[in-house]
Amino acid sequence: SAPPATITRTLTSTGTPTLTATPAGYGEIQLENACVINGVQESTNVGYTGSGYANTDNVIGTTVQFSLLSSGNQTVTLTFRFANGSVNARNMSLSVNGVQQVASVAFPSTGDYTTWQTVNASVNLANGYNTLTLTSLTAEGGPNLDGVSWASAWVTNGNCTRPALTVTPTGTATRTATPSSTSTPVPP
Repeated sequence: SAPPATITRTLTSTGTPTLTATPAGYGEIQLENACVINGVQESTNVGYTGSGYANTDNVIGTTVQFSLLSSGNQTVTLTFRFANGSVNARNMSLSVNGVQQVASVAFPSTGDYTTWQTVNASVNLANGYNTLTLTSLTAEGGPNLDGVSWASAWVTNGNCTRPALTVTPTGTATRTATPSSTSTPVPP
């Protein structure tokens, strides 16, 4: 069964506490720590969580890649936290293990690069290690990506490390020999 939800207490700028329930099985990756960023890790624009955010190069096809471990084949909803100060949407496709699953995740303008919003996208994960890749669809690249989160007790951060393959021998070893033939040349 899933672990119980936790409660987070946050103080607002006026000192008023706000209680927010964290869903059971909540996981998060700070995308400034993504496996691959075609761009830079940045901390220029305030309001991010963690130590910064991923800022992709302003080119079609730039990527941000991260990994998840899944205990079984399952569908999971990912929540991306982003800022987009452009007047244009900076949409990205989303692939899992090299197969595009979402043709366009919409990252609309947030008005400036210090206003952060979230969007959701659902993907199908395979049992085990999964590589997820966001690919920019616009010449402006993707938005500033702060993090990705999910609520599933059966999904964890893959930490950009594919688990080592363990080979366990089973059965009885056999040896196959291929006979060799020798031939003696016959004189003409």
